[in-house]
Amino acid sequence: MNVLKWIRNNDFVFNVSKLITGTALGQLITLLFSPILTRLYTSDDFGILAVYFSVASILSVVITLRLDMAVVLPNDDHEAVDLVILGMIVSFLLSFFLLIIIMIFSNHIYTIIGHPELGFYLYLVPLSTFFYGTYQMLSYWNSRIKKFNQLAISKTVKEMSTGIIQLNMGVIYYVGALGLVLGQIAGNAGAASYLFAKVFNQLRARIIIGILKNLGLVFQKYKKFPLYTSWTSLVSSISQNIPAILLAFLYSPATAGFYAVATRVLTVPSVLIGDSVRQVYYQKASALNNQGESIINIFRKSTLYLSLIAITPIGIIIIWGEPLFRIVFGPTWGEAGLFASILSIWLFFSFMNPPSTVTVLIMGLNRLQLILELLLLIFRVIAIAAGYIFYNDVLMSLLFFSIIGAIYQISFITFIYVRLKKS
Repeated sequence: MNVLKWIRNNDFVFNVSKLITGTALGQLITLLFSPILTRLYTSDDFGILAVYFSVASILSVVITLRLDMAVVLPNDDHEAVDLVILGMIVSFLLSFFLLIIIMIFSNHIYTIIGHPELGFYLYLVPLSTFFYGTYQMLSYWNSRIKKFNQLAISKTVKEMSTGIIQLNMGVIYYVGALGLVLGQIAGNAGAASYLFAKVFNQLRARIIIGILKNLGLVFQKYKKFPLYTSWTSLVSSISQNIPAILLAFLYSPATAGFYAVATRVLTVPSVLIGDSVRQVYYQKASALNNQGESIINIFRKSTLYLSLIAITPIGIIIIWGEPLFRIVFGPTWGEAGLFASILSIWLFFSFMNPPSTVTVLIMGLNRLQLILELLLLIFRVIAIAAGYIFYNDVLMSLLFFSIIGAIYQISFITFIYVRLKKS
């Protein structure tokens, strides 16, 4: 009872717990579907999904020009609503432009990719970017108005939609990797539709006014997000998603499939808790900063809590990753477990960094973050390439990649903490 009372009386913890509850249900759904899906689809299918998801993710993070990250910052709710409207319009226009680019340069893109079987899926990428961009804008609006229960439900809707479509496509139609890709699109579409239905009445009153009068002013005021934060996010997303693309190109789509399943399991704690902490921390820290108060205490506590939470699950994967994956996902997926053991070194420290990534925005260090992300991207590409060139061994590629990621995260978190102490 004392614990429940403490949670209810602590606004930050209570809001995080709301998000975690919904996210936990969503991730439970994902985990329940995963052992079935790995028996319905091949590692090649998951490899194609991994490459598709990587390309879509890289483009999705900039499809709103990162105006979503600005939604929680204005003191005025009307200004924040105008940002949401502007972000959704930008998301639609850029997704449509992306479709035109794909149609015009499709042959050149197929040549660059090196795997003709992946070409068809490029035409579905604009759908993913549009629904993801819309969801991101509405997600940060819900964070701003503290509707964390609606955010939690949207995460459940997303995972349930994804799982059901992928399962049906695998059992009834069996269209291969297309079933996995359509499931991903359906998940984003379902989550975005749910949030849009919930907040439409709040947005409707400002839509005409915003379009006619305020969108240009809002864009001008928050232009640092398209100019700097969007580029930083693009580089960061390329850095995070480049392994699947490189592994498919240098080794095989099946290798990318093993990597996809490994990261799918390893990122469960991050999606379950890390993203929830990120959204609530961003809202809380922005409010404290606007009031002229220090955010170092909430930064320190959030980072420390995340590290304590991650120790046990990451430790289990490091020690027993390979046999666990064989038991849960099937005898052919042991290599994915080995991948997971190696990648755990990096993902442990990555799990701790959500407070750091949003503190950069609050402190206005957008340019510095862009430089750091560029350096990380370069070193990650070198790491994977070095494993291939010198050893022709995917395990060495992943080991180098994991070590580089761990060093970067430790340095980044330490840097932000020192800056907060000095400010």
